[in-house]
Amino acid sequence: MTTVDRASVVCPKCGTLFVATKIMSCGYASKTKDFMPNYWGYNPLPHFVHTCPKCMFSSWPNNFKDATSEAIYEEPSIPGWKKYVLLAENLLAEEPEKGSVDPSVIAVVYHKAAWTARSADADRENEKECLKKALKFLTLTLKGDLEKDEKAIFTYLCGEINRLLGSFDEAIHFFSMVQNLVDKKGEQSWLLKWTEEQRAFAEKKDNKVKDVSKS
Repeated sequence: MTTVDRASVVCPKCGTLFVATKIMSCGYASKTKDFMPNYWGYNPLPHFVHTCPKCMFSSWPNNFKDATSEAIYEEPSIPGWKKYVLLAENLLAEEPEKGSVDPSVIAVVYHKAAWTARSADADRENEKECLKKALKFLTLTLKGDLEKDEKAIFTYLCGEINRLLGSFDEAIHFFSMVQNLVDKKGEQSWLLKWTEEQRAFAEKKDNKVKDVSKS
């Protein structure tokens, strides 16, 4: 089960003290075929990112120090998916200062935004928009120098996200590529099974979310 706590934290950008929700523990019973955990109880996804109520800087909780005095401001009341989008935008805005941002990092953030829109906010339209952005950065990731096992995972995800978006021909294209990247008797043999299952759904023009336990 998910347990939470409330704590005063300091924004590393503007120094504002505000109260944020911290996830103390959580767990999940299953996951979807695009790797989203199906959490027990309260969905913690919106609170894996903190957003400053003053400057709207968004980042992972470990980038916000605990405050030594009590805060009077509250974290802004915005949808959880939006916090991840702000995080992605912040990371991209810092690119000139820190050098090129790894596109896989941005892809993961947008993918988690999509998960949050889907499971915590029940916002299908913004889930789709976030999936499109995750797909854009996953495609860029595939153009880089990747280990074979990483490339297999990212290629599979491009297929699955295309399927979820209803781009079935593109989904089948990426799923077809996975079989050349995975050893049938290796540690990623499970990925071939998933790929075959999800390709079959794409061929049926089925774009519904599929759980691992319930194909």
